[in-house]
Amino acid sequence: MQEHKLKNILYVGNYNKDYCRNYTFIQTLKQNKINITEINIRKLNKMNKILKLFYEIKKLKKTPLDLILYYSLETYSLPFFIVRLYAFIKRIPFLHDIFISKLQTYYYDRDLNIIKKRLKFKPYYWLYYYFLDFFETHFSNYIILDTT
Repeated sequence: MQEHKLKNILYVGNYNKDYCRNYTFIQTLKQNKINITEINIRKLNKMNKILKLFYEIKKLKKTPLDLILYYSLETYSLPFFIVRLYAFIKRIPFLHDIFISKLQTYYYDRDLNIIKKRLKFKPYYWLYYYFLDFFETHFSNYIILDTT
């Protein structure tokens, strides 16, 4: 049996622990004797998400991490950039579980129906989701993407 190098993983994001995909990730890692530190910002407003991230990251000062796994389906990008910056500063590999393109989901499939439209100018949303997808994919060391 081959010994794995991962010992400590930080699992961050806006996720439902009971959702099959997240539950499987977390349980599989635990079964392989990997310590998981979770920061779930699911039921918080935007400001509290940022505050909780900074507070939890500050508590991790002395914890050696081997990987940061980030999961989020939300369109609010600041938590992603905060966690990515932390991974960059600490030189920790960053794995982003993208699941699906936000441009495809929110702009094309759902036709912007589920977000609060502050602007009536539709190309703004296309550009926002395009660049959000671009930065999330290009700023990550590794990507898990389920769809084409």
